[in-house]
Amino acid sequence: MPLRSPADGDDAKGVSQERKPEYGAFSASKGPKDAEKPAPSPSQKPPDPDPAPSKSPEKTLPPLHPESPATAWWRKLFIEFFDKKQLDSELDASQVWDLTAEHTSVEAAAAFRQVYAQSLQCRSNCRIKRAIIRTHKWKLAACWALQLASLLCDACTPVLLYMLLAMAISREYTQTQIYASLGLLYVTALGEVLLHCHSHFLGFKINIKIVGALRALVFENTISQPEHIPGHAAGSYDSESGKKRMAEVAHLYAEDVANVARMVTHMQFLWRSVLQIVFELCILVQVIGIKFKPVAIAFLSMAVFAKFLSAAGSRLQRKLQKKIEARLNVIHECFKGIQMVKLNAWEDKMQDKIERARKEENRERRRVNLVAALQYCVGVDSPNMASIFIFGWVAMQDTSALSPARVFPALLLLRRIKTHFSNTAQLFDVASKGQASFSKIDSYLNECDAKFCAQDQTEKARECVGAKVARKFKWKDEWFSIKTWKMLLKGGKCMRYHVPAKFFLFLYAFAVTSKDVFLMKWSDRVDHGDVSNMDSSANFYAFLVISSVISGFASSVLHAHAMANSANSMFHEMTAALLRAPMTFFYSMPVGELFNRYFNDIRVLDTSFALAFMAMFRSAVTILAADGILWYFTGVVGTSIILIVLYVVKEFMTLGFMVGLLQLSFRAEAANLNFISEALDGSATIRAFGRQQINRFRMEHGVLSDELMKGQYHTEAFNRFVLIRCDRVLGIHMLLLMFLLSIHNVSPAELGLMLYYVFTINSDVYTLSAKLLEVALCLLNVERVRKYGLIEPELQSYEGNPLTIPASWPHRGDIVFDHVSFSYASSPDELANEMSALALCDVSFSVKGGEKIGVVGRTGSGKSSLAMALLRVHPLAKGRIIVDGLDASLLSLSALRTNVCIIPQSPLFYRCSVRNYLDPFNEFGHVALLHALRRCGLKGSMANLEAELSDNSENWSLGERQMLCLARAVLRPSRIVVLDEYFSAVDQSNQSALLNVLDTAFRDSTIFLITHRLDDVLQFDNILVMQEGRAVEFGPAEDLAADPDSAFYEFLETTLLTY
Repeated sequence: MPLRSPADGDDAKGVSQERKPEYGAFSASKGPKDAEKPAPSPSQKPPDPDPAPSKSPEKTLPPLHPESPATAWWRKLFIEFFDKKQLDSELDASQVWDLTAEHTSVEAAAAFRQVYAQSLQCRSNCRIKRAIIRTHKWKLAACWALQLASLLCDACTPVLLYMLLAMAISREYTQTQIYASLGLLYVTALGEVLLHCHSHFLGFKINIKIVGALRALVFENTISQPEHIPGHAAGSYDSESGKKRMAEVAHLYAEDVANVARMVTHMQFLWRSVLQIVFELCILVQVIGIKFKPVAIAFLSMAVFAKFLSAAGSRLQRKLQKKIEARLNVIHECFKGIQMVKLNAWEDKMQDKIERARKEENRERRRVNLVAALQYCVGVDSPNMASIFIFGWVAMQDTSALSPARVFPALLLLRRIKTHFSNTAQLFDVASKGQASFSKIDSYLNECDAKFCAQDQTEKARECVGAKVARKFKWKDEWFSIKTWKMLLKGGKCMRYHVPAKFFLFLYAFAVTSKDVFLMKWSDRVDHGDVSNMDSSANFYAFLVISSVISGFASSVLHAHAMANSANSMFHEMTAALLRAPMTFFYSMPVGELFNRYFNDIRVLDTSFALAFMAMFRSAVTILAADGILWYFTGVVGTSIILIVLYVVKEFMTLGFMVGLLQLSFRAEAANLNFISEALDGSATIRAFGRQQINRFRMEHGVLSDELMKGQYHTEAFNRFVLIRCDRVLGIHMLLLMFLLSIHNVSPAELGLMLYYVFTINSDVYTLSAKLLEVALCLLNVERVRKYGLIEPELQSYEGNPLTIPASWPHRGDIVFDHVSFSYASSPDELANEMSALALCDVSFSVKGGEKIGVVGRTGSGKSSLAMALLRVHPLAKGRIIVDGLDASLLSLSALRTNVCIIPQSPLFYRCSVRNYLDPFNEFGHVALLHALRRCGLKGSMANLEAELSDNSENWSLGERQMLCLARAVLRPSRIVVLDEYFSAVDQSNQSALLNVLDTAFRDSTIFLITHRLDDVLQFDNILVMQEGRAVEFGPAEDLAADPDSAFYEFLETTLLTY
């Protein structure tokens, strides 16, 4: 019977006939609540504990699915689940394999819950760990067995290489024995890769089940039982605790669950790395015959130096993180209040502030990049640096140990030991994080009650939820762009760094190959009994190694500087474009999306992209240099083989397919996280609608979780597929050596060098493919930043160049609205389509300088639109606005907005000090700031410049916030002042004081007060009455109130005021 996809279970209540998946339920756990439940009466029919599911049409898996019985055995053995047509085609979500029922979150949660319920009876604090091991013990044991077999195969490689070279040195061999040894070398290498890939793939399938089960449990218990979240009392819904609760649950769901699964499945790699280091050291000492003392001294010295660099890098990274946070705070302050920035014409000032924060960050980042480049070079070249001491020691103590049979296997072992040391350090970090996450999840689930609920996972639900995930990714359009590469190489500074970086990189490759060729000649002389000039040979070898390290370090530093300049250039252009973008852009663009560009994309450009770019070029140059040496020894025959190798490399580096696959996974992850965020925020509402809605959200979560895991499953299979294909390069080189040995006599030293290069090329090819993929993914970030830098700015003037205005403008404050029609269209081209939705329609009135104008009208009458039209937030549909004799549409935006002061209806408040809020650009002194606060009625603790404002200034009353806004306006007096609903939250006593401030601080200014409260404006010079976007009345309050037919009189009556 064929396996089925998760959408095709037996019925709507579960995917298995043997077990009905239950959510939030631990059937073996009987708490006090269970004892209180009354038993069913005899007349009542007890519910069926396991209802028979209804059948649904079965759906067979595709022929190339890893779990499909129709997939050929050899494809499963070599993980050949992809054909060329699929790899070259445009990726569609329908091509991504469905998960089998066993790997869906429904089935995984049901299987895990049964075992976890039994572990609840134990008093141990490791219930989660115990349940996971008991659930997956046999598959974990299979992973460990595969890793052990892989380890044995891997340990055979240097031994066989040593035996092959020793046979060549002894000259007592036949051609068949050499061929058999080369074939056995390739078989062991292929066996190691196959066993490792299958172990990794099996571990990943266990990882899917653990993540699916734990995330299902965390999500279910969160939306159904919020009172059991640790550290929060039931019914506590204040904003601060709510944010903390959501953050804790989100971190538990996204990070801690992944850490736990990663720890369980990566323990096999931890013990393997440790055991492999021991094996390889034993081979190095016991089989190859290198003394243990120089090896131990060399590695201990390198470890101490690496630890010193790591500590220095951590200190610098902490300092850099503070600078990054400061820059992000400035960006948050800017774009959260972008309307205030634009209305006050602060674009240039805010850009200078952001650029200063970025400059401080770059100053610290240069130090971090320097240490990171040194760490990278030490990590890559540590085997060569260790070989200086080891071979120098051998040259002084035991010259016979420098034979080709010992030198090249020793170099290969040093490379492997370095890799395993690095992996072990990373795996210990994974283990420590996983242990902490185990405790958090165990504590969380331990406090949750047992509740029963089944999940409906139907095909209809899958189709509905699947709409949240993007279905297609056109990688040819979205990934590769010539303009993107031009952006990376833009500017003289970038080219000044890129050219010498490539020069030093070629010097590095030349020094490395020269070192290896010299070692070949040195060992060949020793093999022939020439042990003279050992000191000078050792010194020259050390010189070549140190030269390679220095040139590699110089290349890395220059690459980092070049990429930093490119990142800074794109950062500057994106910031400038966003600050000058029209407000309509921000209406449709979520602020979180902008923060993601500055937080995620710029971070990728600053770190990941630079490192991946550098590693990609280094791997490519190293491969070319090594193949060049092989070509030198093989001649014309090697040329054809090298071309075949390049073709094979091109065939499996299907970047478009992989980038598209990862992009679909990213979008599925984004859809999943958005769903989790919405569900957590609305958990109280979901519970209020009863169990049915809770079950619906659980169902959607299961489907979205499976959509995410589908992409990751497909990606993991492709990674294993590429790794096994990389082994073809090794096989081609082995065939090359066999052919070469059949027609030429090759010395043992030459054979040792070629075999050493064969194995290093094989690992470098996989590194190159991984880094190419990483660079391709980073280019998506680069492209997004580039597109934001191309946003069209606001028009400074609607007719040619802006007028030049005198410094004293506006000296009177006269304002004339001449048949003004205004719409919230983004450009004049859109006005034709917006004429039916005008916010202002044919508005005309004139105001003399120094007059106080009250603007009244009902909600939606167009009062606030007057201010938006005056400040040119959007272009006028018709008419013009004259300010002191000048047409506002002919002025530059900065000149207009700088000279008009506005306090909007909902002013922005962000977390900062009172001083920073009043004076964000440090333009005023301490005394001026205090005077402005006291003048507006803020006294005592509220007049403390160092007092902190919380987010949205929640620690201040609405009236105090209005006073603070007026204090900021008092610091920058203007001839034209617009107050939008300014007194709406101010009591009567403070209102009279603030009116006095307006009368004194803005005595000669033209003031527009937009309000619903008529008593605020009855003493003003004129009243402007707005109705449905039209100015229906304009005049003194006495005249308008005296006319019983006027709109003002009607408005006065409905507000129950008497005049």
